[in-house]
Amino acid sequence: MRTLIAAALVLFAAPVQAGEPGAEAGRVLQEAGLVGAWAVDCADPNEFDRETIGPGPRGFFQSVMGGDDYLETYDIVAARRLDGGDVEMALRPVAEDEDGAGGGDAADLAVVYRVEGDRQMTWSSIDAGGRPLITDGVLAGDGTQKSLWYHRCDAGRILP
Repeated sequence: MRTLIAAALVLFAAPVQAGEPGAEAGRVLQEAGLVGAWAVDCADPNEFDRETIGPGPRGFFQSVMGGDDYLETYDIVAARRLDGGDVEMALRPVAEDEDGAGGGDAADLAVVYRVEGDRQMTWSSIDAGGRPLITDGVLAGDGTQKSLWYHRCDAGRILP
C-alpha cells in the first residue's frame, strides 16, 4: 500500500517550486531522470528490491526503498550531478512518526547513483559514521556481491 502511495506522489507531483527546502535536489533528480518508480524486476509483484523517488510531504524529494513488508524512507536533502552523469545525494532517514512510512534503523547516508538511460544502481554508499557500505558498485563484506541494477518501471509504478 505504501509503495502505491509513493508511486502516486510521483505520478501527480507538481513541478518543483524554487524556495522549497529540496528544490535544488529535486531539479537535479528530475534532470538526471531519477524521478519515478524503479525495481530490479518491475513485473514481479513479489520483488523486494524497489525504489520510488519523488516529492515528499515536507518539501524534500524522497527515496522510498524496499517492499510491501519493509520500507525505508529517506529525505533527499542535497543532490548534484557528477562527471559522467552520476548523481551524488545526501539522504536523511524519515522517522516513522514523521509520516508513518518507515525509517527503521536507517542512518544518514551519502550515496552516488550511476544512471544509464532507464536503469540506475547504487555506485557508492557511506553511512553517517564514514563506513563504506558500497564502493565502486560492490557491497562491503566479502567484496564479491555487486549492487543491483534497478530498471525504470512503466507509467511510474511497479507493475502487478
